Amino acid sequence: MLAAVSGRGRRSLVWLVRAASAVVVVFGVAAPLWLRAAWEGAAELREADAAVERGRVDLEVVHLGRAARWRVPLASHDEAALARLLAIADTATALGEAGSQMALLARREVRAALLATRTWGPRDTAMLAAVNREIAAAMAAQEQVFGTDLSGRGEAEAYHLALLEQAPRGGGTWALLIALAVVAAALGLVVGVPETGRVRGVALAVWWTIAVGLAMLACLG
Repeated sequence: MLAAVSGRGRRSLVWLVRAASAVVVVFGVAAPLWLRAAWEGAAELREADAAVERGRVDLEVVHLGRAARWRVPLASHDEAALARLLAIADTATALGEAGSQMALLARREVRAALLATRTWGPRDTAMLAAVNREIAAAMAAQEQVFGTDLSGRGEAEAYHLALLEQAPRGGGTWALLIALAVVAAALGLVVGVPETGRVRGVALAVWWTIAVGLAMLACLG
């Protein structure tokens, strides 16, 4: 009886250690990635503020676009960057022809950020659709100024909008693969490692190599 209880206690301890190891693997990869994205995003916002102080709205737009691309859960720098980009675009649009290029630049940064930070699809389809329409209208207006017609049938705005809506599908492929690999490594530590024997050492070495490699990729990639 005591031997059976002792055996069950030992198995429970082994499972507890494995579960703890899985948590370490997951957070060992996720935490550095989250911290780097939050740090870089906040740094780009500070650079955008510095550009404002120098009167360089063009550089402000560039840094805001970069901040919007560093998107992670719970952080707010990306949303703040998108809001500022849209505000810049609206202000520039109100200036008419004088602000048309700046408005177009800001909206293109919004569009690029929305497409760069998607997983199975764009992060905000309504915002993306609105920005696509505004970019298409601006490009059609430019064609009118230069006397061109890329559509060949007098439908410049519809032509540009169709091209903008042909955004590449998918996105986030590497992030998804990394997440799946981390989960696989974590599950392996919980259920797939033998309790004893040489195979255990090999399996642990493989899984921890995967975990460390993914953590380095999260920090440096």
